[in-house]
Amino acid sequence: MTRAQGPGSELEYRSFGTPGGERTVMVLRTGPVATTDPDNAITARRDVWIVAVELQAPELEDPPAYAGETPAESTIEALAILAERESGGRPIGLVAERSTGEIAILLASHEPGRIDRLALVGVPEPADALAGERVGAMLAAIESPTLLVDARGEGEEPPAAAWYAERLPHAEVDLLPPTDGALDGRPGLTDAWDAVLDHVAPGAIRG
Repeated sequence: MTRAQGPGSELEYRSFGTPGGERTVMVLRTGPVATTDPDNAITARRDVWIVAVELQAPELEDPPAYAGETPAESTIEALAILAERESGGRPIGLVAERSTGEIAILLASHEPGRIDRLALVGVPEPADALAGERVGAMLAAIESPTLLVDARGEGEEPPAAAWYAERLPHAEVDLLPPTDGALDGRPGLTDAWDAVLDHVAPGAIRG
């Protein structure tokens, strides 16, 4: 595990894959598996350098704006510095799982030159109308092609991915069967790692 220093924030992360690979992919997750490889066999087939970042609850708090003093804003600044360092200044793919979605959206909306592909996996809808208005405004600013991975909704209720797709200029939705034992049946990164890498690292296949 490595620590990355940023303005007012210190991130825990681990890098793996192909050093100097064709594509750099930053992955944002929470919990004990955050810095593990979602699927070693799939990753090994790709010419990619993965930067897996563990975010904790305090680092996700209060993300109403980009340049401010909240914990989330300090996290965004640290992530931008880490992305620049690990990618050598080249564009990267950004992946977020579940509760890290809003941080990823905030980063992508303000770093269009750095983030050229985005994937949101199992990300729930905003908690209330105010949060929805804030997140919706950020989504409208994202020009990067975005993959939305979610579980098929129950009955007539649309999946959360539909809410995001309506507000993103360039979105593709991939619906999976509900995941047994997962939070609200939502898929995790392990369930969709192959499709996610196809999206954020197109063509980066090892020969």
